[in-house]
Amino acid sequence: MGKRKSGSTIVLRGKAARTFVDLLAKRLGEPVRACRLCGCTDTRACRGGCTWVAARLCSACLPTIDEAFSSLCLVSGTEHVTLEQVAAWSPDQQADAYAWAMAVHFKASDNHVDVPPRPPHTLSGVEVRS
Repeated sequence: MGKRKSGSTIVLRGKAARTFVDLLAKRLGEPVRACRLCGCTDTRACRGGCTWVAARLCSACLPTIDEAFSSLCLVSGTEHVTLEQVAAWSPDQQADAYAWAMAVHFKASDNHVDVPPRPPHTLSGVEVRS
């Protein structure tokens, strides 16, 4: 994040935010804790505020259990995942499942989206055919 001469705030998200955090860490000579999804740090929280829910995941990026479950319901091959299973996952696992399912959904809608590898915890109980 930075200030333009006019005083408006520039908000960096995603890859740009992570690149900025990496450059900042190099400049400071020490690691900077940053959210792996949005890039917020201890000194630059998300708009509206956020807290750490995992080592590199902020509360603003954590989907609700219903959001994580609903996103999986959009994707074929995840019918075996129950709401109770999603509720038992860690915050990182919920965020990974949500990000993967939404990327698959957007890609299926002919959007140019990079789909991360399927999180292994979403495969429990599924017979994988080769």
